[in-house]
Parts: sequence; structure tokens; C-alpha cells
Amino acid sequence: MKKIIIIVTFLVTLLLVTPFVFASSGAPTMIDGASIRTSGEQGLRFYANLENEAVTSQGFYLVYGEASVVNLQTAISNAVEGNVMLNGKKVFKVEVENREPNGDFSVVLTGIPEVGYLDKITAIAYGVVDNAEVFVSAGTTRSIGEVAYKMAQAGQINETARQILDVIDNEFSALFERPWGTFEESSGIYSTDPEEIEQAFIADWNSKFGTTWTDIDATTFAANTRMGGTGSQGTSTTVATTRIYQFFNDSTMKYRWEWLLDYFMATDNITHAARQATAIKGDGTNGTYALYWADHLTYSISNFFNYEHKTGWSTAMNFTVGNGTTRHRRISEFNNRIVRQADFNMLNKVGDVVVLPNNLTKLGHTFDNSYSEGLNNYTSSYTLTGESKILTPNFTAITYDINFFDGVDELDFSVNNYDVNQNVTLPSYSKEGYVFEGWYDNAEFIGSPISNIASGNTGNKTFYAKMVASEFVQVEVTLNLEGGLLSSSDIIDYVSTAKYVVATRYSTAGDVAGADITVGTARGGLYWYVMGFKPTAISGIYQLVGKGTGYTNAEATLYISYHDSSTSPYKTLIASIYSTATVGDYVVIEWLPAQVMGTTSIDMYFVKPVQVNSDLVLQLTVHTEMITPVKPGYTFAGWYDNSDFNGTPIFTYPGFTAEDNITSITYYAKWVAN
Repeated sequence: MKKIIIIVTFLVTLLLVTPFVFASSGAPTMIDGASIRTSGEQGLRFYANLENEAVTSQGFYLVYGEASVVNLQTAISNAVEGNVMLNGKKVFKVEVENREPNGDFSVVLTGIPEVGYLDKITAIAYGVVDNAEVFVSAGTTRSIGEVAYKMAQAGQINETARQILDVIDNEFSALFERPWGTFEESSGIYSTDPEEIEQAFIADWNSKFGTTWTDIDATTFAANTRMGGTGSQGTSTTVATTRIYQFFNDSTMKYRWEWLLDYFMATDNITHAARQATAIKGDGTNGTYALYWADHLTYSISNFFNYEHKTGWSTAMNFTVGNGTTRHRRISEFNNRIVRQADFNMLNKVGDVVVLPNNLTKLGHTFDNSYSEGLNNYTSSYTLTGESKILTPNFTAITYDINFFDGVDELDFSVNNYDVNQNVTLPSYSKEGYVFEGWYDNAEFIGSPISNIASGNTGNKTFYAKMVASEFVQVEVTLNLEGGLLSSSDIIDYVSTAKYVVATRYSTAGDVAGADITVGTARGGLYWYVMGFKPTAISGIYQLVGKGTGYTNAEATLYISYHDSSTSPYKTLIASIYSTATVGDYVVIEWLPAQVMGTTSIDMYFVKPVQVNSDLVLQLTVHTEMITPVKPGYTFAGWYDNSDFNGTPIFTYPGFTAEDNITSITYYAKWVAN
């Protein structure tokens, strides 16, 4: 076979692969295919087929750019001194000496420089019959860049194709809408879309193991990846026999997917997942570490694809929208194997102008028809730069009205509007001769009273004051505890500054579940943040004896633990409490399960000592039962309206009328030693 070496030095912007139509009987046909020769010198190969025994020779005309057979025949007719010119360039004719037994023959263009990777070349096959050239009905037009791209799309990427794609990647760019609300400019060749990458991964997994998945479910995927695991999952120090190890160490899959392991090792915030990825890249072990059959990693991979945070029994990386945003943005730093599934001819190039959407919506906001990127602002269009850029749509929160009524009378409060981002506490209200029993969203007072408008709400709000006639007036009542303490129930009911956290796991053995905030009689994992508490003489109240990573203490009978990977909505708050907690602080936990519960709901209220033993100030109106404080070693003997404890103790607030002329009063707790 003869070869031709062509140095291509010009660029075009698009490439078109022409569909093939058979010519008259006996003429050659182009074989639709994409191939880069990797043995010997890299080259772009074109194929044709000719099974006419009357043919005395065959070959190809090679044209720079796109060309039809008619264009070529016209150029041949107009040749000057044997030079055939088309598209302003010389046409090369290559005679191929031999055909394969099935009639196939081909030509390879070698020596194509990087600057020519996007240049189109059209090959038009011919055969000579009775000294006349018979042409295909249509030639094949390709660039070496498109061939590499199509090979990657078909899962046939090799090092030669990858190197070509790395070069032309600089020519392309794209703007993608992300689930977390931004538009990001990134690679136009390699995919940065987790869902698109997932489909390529599924195709390879199905091919390797005979599964028939169309998507990846975390539980199913984890069960499949750990197949073949030896020993006990919780203590095994190898993953060498598992499917996930087999997959990433298959020669073809390793080339296509090793970058994903590198991504998790560099991006991971879950210690076990990083250890497992390291083991998979090696011989299946990682020192003496238990590897749990790679469950932490497999759940993290599923979360990566699906914007989730499923954990199974283990911990796993959080890729929910918001939590996974920064992590997903790192895909372009690692993926140089899996390409987009878009048509190569439709890819945008650096310098192209793309239209920006003007119809974006966001709950409780209006779209400003503009996008911000650093100090730049864009409205209707954006010019692709080839650099990593983040365009943030600009929205303005809608202001909604809050209206208050007492009967038909509209009330005027400073709290009169809100937006979707605010958490608004409704104001208190008083009226002479009445007791205020709360705000309702209907004039019939059906349902429960409303104390606030939580963030996430939208729309104008109207509230109605429920007022009950009373002879009593509101009085500011101060309760002096006289060295006593509030009970656990009183702390919950009356200390508005108590920090409320919900634990969703109870353990008596220190077992771990990194997604949860855990209460237990033993601490969580070695790398967890732990606060140790001892019981006080007051039921339901525990006192902090110390804290630390993996903390334990002989005095502590109760531990509150959390991990960096926690997905609890209270994670930020518990982290804040942990950072400021000092020995002697209290936590109120009125109920604990009788036994281990993997999923539960345990209410916790964190308070400082001063919040437990300071005066309690209440606004009281009608007769009501007064609180009963506690003091270890003493019995509560009632409330007195004087510090000398003269007179009769009271246990029920008496209430005062306007004639009493009392606006504030202090009651003192009396204690009798046991």
C-alpha cells in the first residue's frame, strides 16, 4: 500500500461527515468509519471497498476541505499542467496497490501537525475500469480531531486519541446550566456533567459484568461492587477480590476511569473513601486499614453521579446540591477520558457568542435578566473565553406584605413585610382588658397559633389576633430562684436562648454513622468530634466534663458525637456549640431510648449555667400555675413576694386587675434543707 504524507497548515471551523450512497454497479463505495492509526506513525485512515474484478487499479483523491464528487470531476477537467486544484489547494491522488480479499482498501495520512487537527480532509475513492475512473457517489470528510472525538464517544479512546483531544480541547468551550443555579463555562470536549459521565460508566460496568442498568442506585450499586469481598466486611484489609477492584484494574477500564479514583482521592472529605481509592489503585490493600469492601467509596461514587448523600451503613461524600457544588466543579481538573455526547459539528468554539436564557425562575424572586461574573455583568449574550468561568444569575427577592388585624381593626407594627429568605418572628400584642392568645391566619381562629414566618415562605400574609376578655392586666413577673435551678422542662419551656439540636441516632457501643449526630453511652468514631457529659442531680440535665476528637472520660456516662460528613440540618449549629462549649455547660435531654436505635429523634437543648440559675422574667396575666424550681439537697417551699419570706407562700400566680396598680412584681423561691 502506498502512503502519502501531508502537512496540513490551515484551519476550518466545522467538520461534516457525508452520508454514503452507493454509486452504479461496479463503482467503489466509501466505508463509514473513524480510525486513527497508532502503530508506526500516527495517521488518519480512510476506507473504501471495491469488489469489481474488472478494476485494474484503485485509490483515493485527497482534498483539503469539503468537496463533492462533481466538484472533483470539474477540477480534474480544469487541471493545469497536471495540477488539480480545489478549494484553493492542490488535490493529491494516491494509488493503492492492493485490495484485501473482501475488496477493502485504505489510505493513511501521516505527519499531520497539531495546528491541523481540526482541518477537514475529504477522501474520494476511485477505481479504474477500461481505462476510465469510476468514482464513489460521495466521499468521506473528516478531521483527525473529529475521529479522536468519535472514538472516545464510542468508548474506544486510546492514548493517541487522548493526546489529540487534549490539543483541540483548547479550541472548544461551552456554557452549562448547573443544578445549583449557576452557568459555568468549562471544557467543550470532555464532559463535566455527572449524569452524562454516569451513562458512560454504566455502559462500561454493564459491559464488564453483564448487568443491565440504566441508572445507578446507591444500594444496588454498593451490593454489586462488594461482590467477591473476602473475610468480614468490617475488618477486611483488602478489596482485591471485589468487583470494584476488578473494574478499575481492567486494562481498558483503568485507562478510561482511573481519573475518577484520582478525583476522589483529591476531593474526598471521607477518610475511608480516600483509603479505599488508594487501595484500588494499588494491590487492593492500604497498610493495616480496614477497607470495608470499599463501601464508603462506592456510595460516594453513586452520590457523585446523582447529586445525593446516601450512606448505607457507612459514611460517604455529600454531593447534594449546595454541598457538592464545589466538589463537582473540580471534575474538569481530572476528566480527560470521557467526552461529551454532543455532535462534534455542533460544539461551540472559543470566541463563539452564546445566547443567555432570559426566563429563569427562582422561588420568591424576580429575575433581573443579568448575570454576574466577577466584576463583569452580562445580559443577553456571552462570548466564550476558553477559561473556567462561573456566571451567576441575578435575582431580587420579592417583598411581601404582612397585615395584622384585631377584629376589623388593622394594626400597625414595624414588622410589616418579609421576603423568602427571612425568618420573621411575629410581634407580641396586648390590649387592656384582654388576654392575647396568639396570631391566626384566619378570622375564625381555626388551627394552631402562629408565632413566626419561616424562611421559604412566599406571598402576602394576614394574621388575626385572638383576644379573650379578662379583668386582669399583664404584669412583668420576675422569679428569683434563690440559688435554685430551673427544671429540665422549665428550661425547654422558658429559656428562649437554649440551642435546640436533634440527634437521630442512639448508641450504647460507640458504633459509627457519620451522617448522624449521635447520642450514646460511648463516643462515636476515633475521628469524631465528641462532648462527654455526666448526669446532674436534676433529672434530664447533664453537665459537660470535656470535649475533643475521639474524646473519652471516666466521669462521662453520655456522649454527643458528630463527624465532618454529617448531613444533619443541625450540623452547623452543633459545630458552633462544640467550638464554644466549656466544662460545666449543660445539655437537657428529657428522653433517651431504652436500647440502641439506628434511627430515632432525640431532642437536646444546650444551655450555659447562667441560663439555668438566673432570674426568670415572664409576662403573666391570668391565674396560672407557677413553675417549680429544683435545688439538690433542698425542698421547694413556695414563692413569696418578699425576700424575708413573710406571709403565705403561693404556688399559683393570682393575677392583678387595673385597680391593683401593679405593673411588675418579684417572687422569691424558699428552700428548706432536707
